[in-house]
Amino acid sequence: MIPKSKLITAPSESVVSLNEVKQFLRIDSNDDDTLLEVLIDSSTIRLEEEICMKFISQEWEIYYDNFGNHNSSYNYSEPLFAQSSLTNHLSLPFGKVIQIDSISTFDNDDVEYIVPATAYQADTIGLNAKVSLRYGEIWPATILRPSNGIKVSGLFGISNNAVNVPKHIKMAVMELVAAMYEYRGDEFPKIPATALMLIEPYRRFKIGCR
Repeated sequence: MIPKSKLITAPSESVVSLNEVKQFLRIDSNDDDTLLEVLIDSSTIRLEEEICMKFISQEWEIYYDNFGNHNSSYNYSEPLFAQSSLTNHLSLPFGKVIQIDSISTFDNDDVEYIVPATAYQADTIGLNAKVSLRYGEIWPATILRPSNGIKVSGLFGISNNAVNVPKHIKMAVMELVAAMYEYRGDEFPKIPATALMLIEPYRRFKIGCR
């Protein structure tokens, strides 16, 4: 089951500042400031996609078709609790989750049902985050609509702010900015080997990352 995602609120700051990048590139003038800001954003997104991990806190909505595993078929004519493909966990994209704000389901008439927060627990520690049912709880027993029947809303990111983003990630972003700045106007450069090495410890299995 590959989830779909929708960005609600973007990060409030960049992983690295314009001044940090200019110092790294030894640029004294302000002529390319706008370009460098675009390259910082582009490099950040590219590296986030590479390891399927968001760097700074950002709000997303994650949509699943059902609670089954990705290898199973789903019978929409039966109540949710009758499905043999049920799982007690929902794997979350983007790696580390800071908090889950809500989980809701939509029935076949598009009526939304909010799952009580006491029914589940979010893994806010691991880099392969998930939401798990607590013992004795069940997912809502209703017939889900055919697509996007489940919505998970929350904050994702390694850190709440740029200050606490690991220095390896900051350096990787600047390495990619440097490569893009050098080859601007030419063929898009590959991620430098140094940058890949720096972000490798944070790499995770992709489950619908984009």
